[in-house]
Amino acid sequence: KTEENSKDVQVDANRPAINRGVYFVHKLPDVMSDLVWKICPLPAEKLMRFILRKIDLYEDSSFHGSALPFGTFLRKRFAEMLLEAQTFFVSHFGESSVSYRDIQRTFSSITFFWNFNQRSASATKHNRDADSLNGQIDLQPSLENAVRQALALV
Repeated sequence: KTEENSKDVQVDANRPAINRGVYFVHKLPDVMSDLVWKICPLPAEKLMRFILRKIDLYEDSSFHGSALPFGTFLRKRFAEMLLEAQTFFVSHFGESSVSYRDIQRTFSSITFFWNFNQRSASATKHNRDADSLNGQIDLQPSLENAVRQALALV
């Protein structure tokens, strides 16, 4: 970041400049200013419907190849967590701190960890002697664990 570029950055004095140094966005040329669309975050009730609809899509195996078995409890808790996270960031860091890509990234990460955990569990079952386990270790992948891993990543 050069001295010339850094003077264009306008940060609200009441808000911390989180992650501002990670990437730098140049000011748009004036001729493009009429092409900018401001898309505000959805109100909480609409955002919850959006999240629940995404869960519906990921529970449907025809959407992306394998169904994610959320179940009633995990579905509700996960939707509430995503809604609260989005609300927290908007209230603490402004409207531009969240995007619907964040929500999509979370779902993509859940799918990755779900598939990874299934492959790992399958490989572990094949590599271990079944008699040595004595039923003490549950090798079934858990969607709840995949959700935790995805939320920690995102």
